[in-house]
Amino acid sequence: MSSNRPEDATWRSWSDFNFGWLALGLIAGPLVPFGLLAWPALFVGWLFAVIACAIGIALAAWSLLTGLAYITLVSRLRGGIGRRESVLLGMGSASSVSIAAYATMWLVGAQSEPLQVADTEVSALEFLTVAILFLPLGALAGWIFWRIGVKPEMASPEEVTRVFD
Repeated sequence: MSSNRPEDATWRSWSDFNFGWLALGLIAGPLVPFGLLAWPALFVGWLFAVIACAIGIALAAWSLLTGLAYITLVSRLRGGIGRRESVLLGMGSASSVSIAAYATMWLVGAQSEPLQVADTEVSALEFLTVAILFLPLGALAGWIFWRIGVKPEMASPEEVTRVFD
């Protein structure tokens, strides 16, 4: 592993990135926490299962879009990405999906009257609340991204035996 900080196990150099692993980590990151919350929908009925699958696909697509944008624009300039940065990326992506959904609905045509969803008004405050509630799920998604996408290599024997020194 060629890294700017060779002694730091929480850093991965840009030159060591593998696009396939990065994409897999960005897709799997949000699907695992969402799956943990949405699996009961499979037992409620087929419509809820279809809606849960559609939401999961949208979360994975949003994570892929925001993650690749961040990696391309920021990590490339910095020369790599760290574990903390990966967790914060997951948190930012997870919380921003709610804000992006509200902005999309607002742009599509909800400017003139309150957005009606299931006979209730949905305001920006509810979307902001969801964004805040998504932060812990995003932290888990960011950690999964780190473990799958950024740091997929095995530990060297020297790193493992250092524990017993």
